[in-house]
Amino acid sequence: MNPLIPGKSIYLKALLPSDAGERYCGWLNDPQVNQYLESRFENWTVPRLKKYVRGVNASGINLFF
Repeated sequence: MNPLIPGKSIYLKALLPSDAGERYCGWLNDPQVNQYLESRFENWTVPRLKKYVRGVNASGINLFF
């Protein structure tokens, strides 16, 4: 399942492991960007991030946008 929520100017789509690349990983590791996120205590790598996204999506109880 890959839910898509369209809007007038943007859309939300489910996050897939293929979305978890260097750019997203760099964003998660940026102290200024993630200062209020629980993930700020982690040092993310692309393989670890892809594994995390796969796990959240496989849970069957979460939607990850």
